[in-house]
Amino acid sequence: MCQTPFYIPALLWGFPLFGTEGILFWLTGVVTVIAILRRIWLGGWKWDADCTNYVQLGGLALIVFAVVVPKVMTADGFPIRGYGCFLLLAIVASFGLLYWRLKRLNYFSTDLLFQMVIVSIVCGIVGARIFYVTEYWQSMLVTDSTSGKIAFGQTLLNIVNIAEGGLVVYGSAIGGILACVCFVLYHRLPLLKTLDLVAPSMLLGVAIGRFGCLMNGCCFGGVCPDTAFLALHFPNASPVHYNQVQRGMVPLYGITFGDDKKGNVNVQSVEPNSPAANANITPSMPVAGIGWIDGEATTVIPVSTREQAALALLDITANGSAIIRFGCDGRPACVCQECSQLKGKGQPPIHTLSNAAMSAQKICIITDSQQQPVLLKRQRNDKPLPVYPTQIYSAVGNLALCLFLLTLAHFSKRDGEVFAFMLITYAQLRFCIEIVRDDEMSFMGTGFTVSQNVSFVFFGCGLALLTAIMTRSRKKTQ
Repeated sequence: MCQTPFYIPALLWGFPLFGTEGILFWLTGVVTVIAILRRIWLGGWKWDADCTNYVQLGGLALIVFAVVVPKVMTADGFPIRGYGCFLLLAIVASFGLLYWRLKRLNYFSTDLLFQMVIVSIVCGIVGARIFYVTEYWQSMLVTDSTSGKIAFGQTLLNIVNIAEGGLVVYGSAIGGILACVCFVLYHRLPLLKTLDLVAPSMLLGVAIGRFGCLMNGCCFGGVCPDTAFLALHFPNASPVHYNQVQRGMVPLYGITFGDDKKGNVNVQSVEPNSPAANANITPSMPVAGIGWIDGEATTVIPVSTREQAALALLDITANGSAIIRFGCDGRPACVCQECSQLKGKGQPPIHTLSNAAMSAQKICIITDSQQQPVLLKRQRNDKPLPVYPTQIYSAVGNLALCLFLLTLAHFSKRDGEVFAFMLITYAQLRFCIEIVRDDEMSFMGTGFTVSQNVSFVFFGCGLALLTAIMTRSRKKTQ
């Protein structure tokens, strides 16, 4: 796992690289204009499809450099994400295979292919992101700490931020296929032949993209024995770690959180000889908030569920000593006005108070007579459990299906057969991989994940298309 291999500096020789005043923005604009003028001059001063392609590519690059890149800049510069690198490699490799096969089959011009690929890529990424946001919409929302209302600007940025992952293959397939079909129908190209042409390239892109998932730490498998073949060990604070901590599978500081009969957070269990046990933390102690000390200031995060408590404790392990704030009989640990709604709806704002203010306002109410928070020495020994390498399974499986479709295309005599087999075989592969994946829950009580339910649809569509092709073929031979 390597989410950010390196950063591009924001300045080059003292000049900004990104933004409307950046070098890349103006360089892209100049190169685009020169390319368009050169094409018009070589074409007898006429506007053609190549000019349109240059405008599309140049305009997209200008938008990226001027709007998108500045939004994701950090203090270290522009982050180059491992997921994004493999996504770009997947697009290039898929287009290369598509271009090579079209040159051999000569169904239509490469100019049309270039336009179709751009439309399909954009719609595919949009479809993949819409699918993800729809499935995990709660994680996209950001609440303003002051007003408690939704911060639409940051929420919108979360929705469009794809560099760190958050693309669903089925959403990409649906968006890309629909765009391809509309493009083919608009230009009156052979529909089934074109879908057969595209099918192997789609699976090649998925295979390479899964290595991006491995770099990002998403799309992970369930817990497996440490001796299992290719068992993956992800680092602390990885998506795997957060998932396992949230579900109580990995204790932090020896603590596993739970909920009492009244729905309040408490300590469910404490491991012997752990930092929590050494701090005299015992099971059933109510938990009202978690925070950390930074110099003279103490930051408090009120918690109202065991998931919030576990994730908050994991969040702060890299930011100083961990503090667990306890309350008696489920009452809030903090009695100041800001935290008076601790057990109410929504999450109270995070606030910072000095140690003196804490003592005066009796913010921490421990089950014993002390008025100070329980301090735990920071540690990073609670590593996540090993998981099945579902990203590698998917990459190898999709690459094998790509080779199978290429072989089938060489011998197939029926238009649409390759595309139909892609729908059928990929649905089966994805359904099986979902069995050992551990990042999705059952969808609407069906007992299957969202992707497994979509697999049923893809399998049915592929089977129906293949049946129609076979039926039509028999009628022609009679």
